[in-house]
Amino acid sequence: MRNVIQKIGFYLALAGVIVWLIGGARKGFYVVTEEIPQFDPITEIEYSDTRSKFIPGIEFLFTGLIFGGSFCLISFLFSKPLIK
Repeated sequence: MRNVIQKIGFYLALAGVIVWLIGGARKGFYVVTEEIPQFDPITEIEYSDTRSKFIPGIEFLFTGLIFGGSFCLISFLFSKPLIK
């Protein structure tokens, strides 16, 4: 039982790191919109276009690591398997 809970904790921590890295390793909080700078060739005016896009922030990394660490600590409440 202890090994299963530790593996779940490890995979939760790994998932938090992977989601954060794939999302761009953003150091701020998550963002649900992205501004893309555009240039109008006729009037030569720069403007920004807003598009919906989910970009995970650093809280995904911390959440994954906290849940993973919590599962690893909780696993020590269970006894070790007896090997005979």
